[in-house]
Order: sequence, then structure tokens, then C-alpha cells
Amino acid sequence: MKKRQRHPAGLLTTAIGVALLFCLLPVLASASSSGGYSPLSFLLDLRGDSVKVRYTPGSLDRASHSQDRFELVVSDCKNWTHNPLPMVVYVLGPEEWQAAEVDRPYGLPQHMSASELAVASWGDAQTVELWRNLLGRRLPVIEGTALRGSPEEVASIALQNLLAVTEAFEMCLAASGISGDQPWIDGFLVQVMARSFIQKHEAGRLSEVDGIFASLSERGGGPGAISLNQALEPDSLTQWLWAEAQFYEAARLLAEEEGKAPAKAVFKLAGKRDGKLTAADLVAHFPLLADWLKAAFEGQPVVPGQ
Repeated sequence: MKKRQRHPAGLLTTAIGVALLFCLLPVLASASSSGGYSPLSFLLDLRGDSVKVRYTPGSLDRASHSQDRFELVVSDCKNWTHNPLPMVVYVLGPEEWQAAEVDRPYGLPQHMSASELAVASWGDAQTVELWRNLLGRRLPVIEGTALRGSPEEVASIALQNLLAVTEAFEMCLAASGISGDQPWIDGFLVQVMARSFIQKHEAGRLSEVDGIFASLSERGGGPGAISLNQALEPDSLTQWLWAEAQFYEAARLLAEEEGKAPAKAVFKLAGKRDGKLTAADLVAHFPLLADWLKAAFEGQPVVPGQ
């Protein structure tokens, strides 16, 4: 009886099949250990000098732009607070957002730990509706050609990017050890950094950004709508963004007085005080803060030295 000969192509096919099986074993094991399929298992990595981006497949362009932006944030953080802040940014699609169990709606940034930040990878009908409700008006027109999505979908991501910078500087401040003796100081410092970042890197957007925060303030009832305590422990997204708008207004007023580098002026003072800023010191050096405090919050918070 003749022995059956194996065809070389059959051997090649078998070898490829075995190789693919070994390649898939770690992925299958990971999925099994987590109780099933998880889209987070398939995130891709983009490494930078200080910022690592983990991103949804198909969103490399968005990941690259995010990395460039947050590298600038980290650089400014180091210059102003003398604190390097390595970051991991997750650029997630709707499915990955849900799998990561991010508390905020898709379309709003959220820091996940002291060094990790989650942002949406692209706009959709959900992010457009979210931002229409938050602003109480149509979304601003963003100049340029959209790589993905309608102009409004692109605008919703641009709005998220603005708040993502604020979230990143909040992480920066928390890691720096710089603090104030009154609860409003941290919010003020974060928005001073965010405003300084816009002035330094995106000066052409200043009027647009001013208008966005003005809309967020009006949506929450305008200046003086709620107390400082309520602003620091908001009950809703509207109250949270209203509070950020009040702190941004203080940063905007300071920028008009200090010029191109309001953050440098404030953190220079912090350096002289070993990172411990008092409200009395801030009001003495920047008197405009006294009037801002009286106007921004219901009940007129105590103004040091007044």
C-alpha cells in the first residue's frame, strides 16, 4: 500500500494555523480572565516623551493630536509648578468608554487616576446633543476641514479638548504640592494655568473660549447663582461647568492685568511662599480677586483683608 504523501502547501497551512493559535492565546487568556471580551484589550499604544496614549484602533490621527497637545500641557506644568507630570491618555470610542466604566458621559473628559485621563476619540450624535444641552445653544463653528464627522461633531470634540486641558492641569496641581488656605484657590489656580495655556499655544481661540465659558456660566444661572460651597460640590454637570466658568473669569481678568503670562505671576508668588498660598496674599497681590469673589458666588464669601 502506498503511503499518503503530505502536500507541502498543507504543511504550510498547518504551520500558519499553529502560529496564529499561539499569537491568540494571550488575548484569549486575557478575555477569559476578565470574564469575556473586553474592547480595552485591543487598545493600541502611542508613546511620547512624557505622554503615553492608549487609543481605539482607527483613531491614530486623534491619538497623535492628543499626544501633541498634552505634551505641551506637561511642559507648561513643569515650567510653572516645577513638577514633571508623566501622563497616560486614553482616547476611547463609545464602546471602550462604556467598558472602562467612565462616570461622565461620553464627550466629557475625566481623570481616572493621578496620572490617567480619558477622552473621547470622535464626536457623534450623542456628544453633539450633550454639548447643546450644556451650552444652551448651537455649538461654535470650528475652522478647518473635519477629518471625521460633521462640523458639529468636530465642534463637540473641540469643546471636550478645552475641558481636558483643565482636567490635566488639575492633575498637575494636585501632584505639585502647591495649595491654598481657602477652597476656591485650587479652582482659580487650575483655570489660571488653562487660560495661560490657551494664550500661549492657541491665542487665536481666545474669543471663542471666552464665549464658551460665558455660555456655561449663563446656563448655570450667571455669576452669583450658587454659593461657593455648592460650586465646590456640584450636584450636576451644569453646576460643575458653571463653577469652572467662574474660576475661568478670574483667570481672564488676571490675564488682562498681567498680560501673556498670568500663570508665571501666580506661581512665582507660590514659589516665594514655599507652595503655600493664602487668600490674603493673593488678594493683596491681585486686588481684582476681591471684587471677583464678591460677584462670582452667592452669599459673598469672606474676602481676606476686606
